[in-house]
Amino acid sequence: TANGFSVSYTAADQETSLDSNEVRVNLDHPKGVMALKKVDAQSGEELAGYEFCLLEADGTVAATLTDQGMDPEEVRTGTYLLRETRAPEGYRKAEDQTVTIQTGLNSLVVRDPRIPGRVSLVKKDASDQTLTLEGAVFDLCQADGTRIREGLRTDGDGRLLIEDLEWGSYYLEEVEAPEGHYLYGSRKTEFTIQAAATSVSLEVTNRSLGKAELVKYDADQPELWVEGAEYELYNAQDRRLGTYRTDRNGRILAEGLEWGEYYFVEK
Repeated sequence: TANGFSVSYTAADQETSLDSNEVRVNLDHPKGVMALKKVDAQSGEELAGYEFCLLEADGTVAATLTDQGMDPEEVRTGTYLLRETRAPEGYRKAEDQTVTIQTGLNSLVVRDPRIPGRVSLVKKDASDQTLTLEGAVFDLCQADGTRIREGLRTDGDGRLLIEDLEWGSYYLEEVEAPEGHYLYGSRKTEFTIQAAATSVSLEVTNRSLGKAELVKYDADQPELWVEGAEYELYNAQDRRLGTYRTDRNGRILAEGLEWGEYYFVEK
């Protein structure tokens, strides 16, 4: 008897020994097959693009498993270490586990955790891309407008890093511009965290505030500055922005101006 199998011989109507040729019987070790299914640990969605190895006690690779099947198609029954050697894009490898292969089909479901998302933002000056801006303030919102983090501020290198984000669609809304700059255009920068993009990089600009200087001098004696002349400043839409008076050096300095066209009118 070997491996649960036995072979017996009977010689009918023989009172003496039976003469026979030598008979050899080869009894193979029982074998089994593993059918592995890989799923998203959060959604249960079936995944492809993975690779596992079945390792024997001495570390020898007994078989490789992918979404195409098992190679070789079967292995000897027994206990193995199942190790993921390549995870699908956007997922972490599953932890090693011990599996027992029995005769026939052995099914197993392995759940892979998602890699958390991260977004990196760099804030730059619109007119000088080499200048990064500290102090821009953002709120992080989900696509439906839910604010999940507020008051996020760019550092001394103009950078903002947000980590441990679940997969989904988001936008960063700028709520405060850096010193000497102003908000313009859309304040929202959208991005999506997903299997193919767990790490996202963004670049956002601010325009710097400008200034306008006027010098008033005597038409007949240009070397003489005129103090006390009063002017009003208007933008291109003819909206008055302020009233200014020349100083003793005949100068007016209007600061904090957004990009655009302006004109002075003397009163």
